[in-house]
Amino acid sequence: MRKAATAVAVGLVLALCGAARGQHGGDVADAQERVAARMQQLEQRLLELTGQFRDREPERAGSIEQALAVSRERLIVARMESVRSLVSQGRYEEAAALQQRLIDDLGEVALALAADRAAQDVARLREIVARLDGLHARQAEALGQLRQALDAQAMAALADVQAGLLGEGRELLAALAGGPGAEAMAAAMGHMSAAAGALSKGGRGKALGEQQEALDALDQARAAVQQAIERMEDQLRARRRAGLRAVFGEMLAEQRAVRLETEMLVATLSAESEVTRTQRLRMAELATREAALVDAADRAMALLDADGSTSALPAVLRQVRADVGAVAARLGAARLGPEVVLLEEDVEAALQALLNAVSARASDQPAPPDDSTTQRRRGRKASRLVGATAELKLLRALQVQVNLRTAQLEARRGDSWEQVEASRVQTARLAERQTRLASAVRELGEALRGEGP
Repeated sequence: MRKAATAVAVGLVLALCGAARGQHGGDVADAQERVAARMQQLEQRLLELTGQFRDREPERAGSIEQALAVSRERLIVARMESVRSLVSQGRYEEAAALQQRLIDDLGEVALALAADRAAQDVARLREIVARLDGLHARQAEALGQLRQALDAQAMAALADVQAGLLGEGRELLAALAGGPGAEAMAAAMGHMSAAAGALSKGGRGKALGEQQEALDALDQARAAVQQAIERMEDQLRARRRAGLRAVFGEMLAEQRAVRLETEMLVATLSAESEVTRTQRLRMAELATREAALVDAADRAMALLDADGSTSALPAVLRQVRADVGAVAARLGAARLGPEVVLLEEDVEAALQALLNAVSARASDQPAPPDDSTTQRRRGRKASRLVGATAELKLLRALQVQVNLRTAQLEARRGDSWEQVEASRVQTARLAERQTRLASAVRELGEALRGEGP
C-alpha cells in the first residue's frame, strides 16, 4: 500500500511535467484535470492509511500524515484546478510558473512517503540483526558444548541441536531474500549443515571446524546487514536534513516578510487614536500568516521526532513554535506594538540558527569502523542528524540573542508605570528563554556523554 502511494506521488510529478510540456491549451487543460483527480484520490488514500496505522504503527502513521499535511497545506488540489483555469484562459506563463511550484510540492510529498518506506526497511533489517545475534549466540553455545562432549550420546544430542539451528538459519536466509548478507548467510548454512552431518556420524573434529566456520560466516552476514542499515540511515537522515532545510527556509522567508509588514503597520499606529478597521483587517491577515508557521513548525518537529538523534533542535523549535503562536495571538487580538516586532525578530534569529545547523557539514560525524571482527559485529558509532558542533553553535547563537535582548532591555529601562510593566514582562520572557537554553545545553551534554568517546 505504502509503495503504491509513493508510486502515485512520483507518477503525479511526471504527469504534471508532461502536462507542462503540452502544446495545445485544450490538451494541457484536460491533462491537468486528470492529474488533479488523481491527486484527490491520493489524498484520500493517505487519509485511509493514516487511520489504519495510527494505533499499531504510530511512527509510520506520522510519516504518512506529514505527506498528507504537505499536500493540504500547499493546497495542491486547489492549485491544480487553478492551473487548469489559467490554461483555459490562455494565461500560459502564469500556469507554467504555478505548475513548477506544484512539481516541487509533489516532490516533497513523494520524499515524505519514500522516507517512510526507508524507515520501515531499516526496522526490518534491525529485526534481522537481532535474529542473527540470537542464532550466533546459540551456535557459539553449541560449539562450546561440543568441545566438552566426550561420548556418543552427547554427540547425538548436539546433532539434534545443530539441526534446530539449521532450521533457524533457513528462516533467516528466506528473510534476507537475496539482499545484503544473504550470500554470507548461505555460506553459514552450508557450514551448519556440514556440522550437523558430521555430528550424526560422530565426526567431532570436522564438526568443530564447521561450527567455527559457521560462526565466522554469521559474523559476515551481520556485518553486511549492519552496513546496509547504516547506508539507509545516512540516506534517510540526508532526506530529513533536506526536508528541514526546506521547511526552515520557507518559515524564515515568511517570518521576515511578516515582520517587515508588521513594522510598517506599527508605524501607522497612533497612541492617541483607535485602531482603524483597515488596520484590524491587516493585523488579522498577518495573524493568519503567522499561525500558518505553527503548522510548518509541526512538520519540522515530525521530522526531528522521527530521527531522534538530536536534542538541541527540538528544544529550539519548541521555543520558536511558542513564540510564533504568541505573535499570532497578539496580531489576532489587535494588540500590536514594538514588542511584537522584537518577538518576530527573535523568531527570525532562531530560524536562521536552525537553518544554519541543518545546512552545516557534519565534520564531527563518526569515522567508518575498522575491519576487525569485534568492530564489524558492533557496527560504527551511530550517526547524527546534525553534528554536535552544529548543535553547540545553534545554542550559542541563541544565547547571543538573549544577551542582546537583555542589554537592550537594560538600556531602555524607565520609571513610568508603562515602562516598568513592559520591563517586567520582557524580563520574565528572557528568564524563561535562559532557563530553556540552560536545559537544552544540559540535555545535549547528557546525550554526548551517553554516546561515549
